[in-house]
Amino acid sequence: MEIDGTGRREGKPVLYHWPWYWHIPRLVPWLLLMLAIVLRGANRDRRALLIFLPPLALSLLGRRAAMLLGMPSLSVNEFGVIFGSLVVGTALLWLNADTLARFHGGMRLALSLGFLLLGILATGLSRDSTLSGEAATLLPLSLFPGVILLMILAATRRLVRRCYDPARFLLWTAICSALFSVAGMTVLANMPMLSQEFGSTGREILFTGLALGLCLYAIDLPYVLLMFGSPFFRQRFRLWLGARPISQPHEPIPRL
Repeated sequence: MEIDGTGRREGKPVLYHWPWYWHIPRLVPWLLLMLAIVLRGANRDRRALLIFLPPLALSLLGRRAAMLLGMPSLSVNEFGVIFGSLVVGTALLWLNADTLARFHGGMRLALSLGFLLLGILATGLSRDSTLSGEAATLLPLSLFPGVILLMILAATRRLVRRCYDPARFLLWTAICSALFSVAGMTVLANMPMLSQEFGSTGREILFTGLALGLCLYAIDLPYVLLMFGSPFFRQRFRLWLGARPISQPHEPIPRL
């Protein structure tokens, strides 16, 4: 036992042993994406592994951005759960864009919501394998921005009118992100139980809505850039848009 300069007693350091398998839950979102590639024949292509690039980049930048904004550590963790669930859910959406293109209306919306819920659940399990703590509380909160994200994509798809134009798609995505996010926050702010949480003044609603829209746009942007840059995903993106597919010469598919 030692006494430091402040008069406090310090004992011997305590070493904690963390078994390697305790880290497995953290890999659940990545395992889900890998299963989505391996279990579906159309995704068994090495080029499909590019879907890991956006979530890797967003997972690194998202937490860093939250810390730079001066969020408390508890808020950073909460933000990480919600942000991470949307990132994984969006990856599943774009990985299965060709499947979504086969359906219309309510069925497409139901499938999109299902992919999003899988991403939310996987992220929750990665933070709390029993879903009995903070993660279980944050999962329902992830659904609200997730639904707004689906509305943004659906509205953008309709506004571009089956036209494959990257600049036009990105512009309309930005506009829809701002409009739908502000509208969503306005609805929440007028709910009696949530009005104190989100603020009641027009300036607060506008600021919070625009911040949410910026966050959703930041999540979707790297995936959309991947849709434009990768021939593998570009074909699926055009199918999802309803644009005329590109005729390409036959070439062997690089299977996994």
